[in-house]
Amino acid sequence: MIELGYPRSTCFFWAGLSGPPGIPANIVKILENAAKAVDAIPESFEKLDKTGLETVLPAADDYRKFGC
Repeated sequence: MIELGYPRSTCFFWAGLSGPPGIPANIVKILENAAKAVDAIPESFEKLDKTGLETVLPAADDYRKFGC
Protein backbone atom coordinates (compact mmCIF):
# COMPACT_ATOMS: atom_id res chain seq x y z
CA MET A 1 0.00 0.00 0.00
CA ILE A 2 2.91 2.35 0.70
CA GLU A 3 4.15 1.82 -2.85
CA LEU A 4 0.72 2.85 -4.13
CA GLY A 5 0.83 6.09 -2.15
CA TYR A 6 -1.15 5.07 0.92
CA PRO A 7 1.43 5.20 3.74
CA ARG A 8 -1.11 5.08 6.56
CA SER A 9 -3.53 2.48 5.30
CA THR A 10 -4.69 -0.32 7.51
CA CYS A 11 -5.75 -3.65 6.07
CA PHE A 12 -7.78 -6.26 7.83
CA PHE A 13 -7.65 -9.96 7.08
CA TRP A 14 -9.28 -12.71 9.01
CA ALA A 15 -9.43 -16.45 8.84
CA GLY A 16 -11.24 -19.00 10.91
CA LEU A 17 -11.89 -22.67 11.41
CA SER A 18 -15.23 -24.05 10.37
CA GLY A 19 -16.88 -27.38 9.82
CA PRO A 20 -20.03 -28.86 8.35
CA PRO A 21 -23.45 -28.08 9.83
CA GLY A 22 -24.25 -30.27 12.80
CA ILE A 23 -20.64 -30.93 13.76
CA PRO A 24 -20.69 -32.56 17.21
CA ALA A 25 -20.06 -30.21 20.14
CA ASN A 26 -17.15 -32.34 21.40
CA ILE A 27 -15.36 -31.92 18.05
CA VAL A 28 -15.95 -28.15 18.15
CA LYS A 29 -14.45 -28.09 21.64
CA ILE A 30 -11.40 -30.09 20.49
CA LEU A 31 -10.76 -27.63 17.64
CA GLU A 32 -11.31 -24.64 19.91
CA ASN A 33 -8.87 -26.00 22.49
CA ALA A 34 -6.27 -26.78 19.81
CA ALA A 35 -6.43 -23.21 18.47
CA LYS A 36 -6.03 -21.84 21.99
CA ALA A 37 -3.07 -24.15 22.62
CA VAL A 38 -1.27 -22.94 19.48
CA ASP A 39 -1.97 -19.32 20.38
CA ALA A 40 -0.49 -19.92 23.83
CA ILE A 41 2.87 -21.01 22.40
CA PRO A 42 5.12 -17.96 22.82
CA GLU A 43 6.99 -18.61 19.57
CA SER A 44 3.73 -18.60 17.59
CA PHE A 45 2.62 -15.32 19.10
CA GLU A 46 6.05 -13.72 18.60
CA LYS A 47 6.13 -14.66 14.90
CA LEU A 48 2.67 -13.24 14.31
CA ASP A 49 3.45 -10.13 16.32
CA LYS A 50 6.55 -9.41 14.21
CA THR A 51 4.38 -9.34 11.09
CA GLY A 52 1.86 -7.02 12.71
CA LEU A 53 -0.82 -9.69 12.87
CA GLU A 54 -3.06 -9.89 15.89
CA THR A 55 -4.87 -13.05 16.91
CA VAL A 56 -8.39 -13.02 18.25
CA LEU A 57 -9.88 -16.29 19.35
CA PRO A 58 -13.61 -15.96 19.94
CA ALA A 59 -15.54 -18.81 21.49
CA ALA A 60 -17.29 -21.05 18.96
CA ASP A 61 -20.71 -19.57 19.77
CA ASP A 62 -19.43 -16.01 19.30
CA TYR A 63 -17.81 -17.00 16.00
CA ARG A 64 -21.10 -18.54 14.87
CA LYS A 65 -22.99 -15.36 15.79
CA PHE A 66 -20.49 -13.39 13.70
CA GLY A 67 -22.00 -15.14 10.72
CA CYS A 68 -19.57 -17.92 9.98
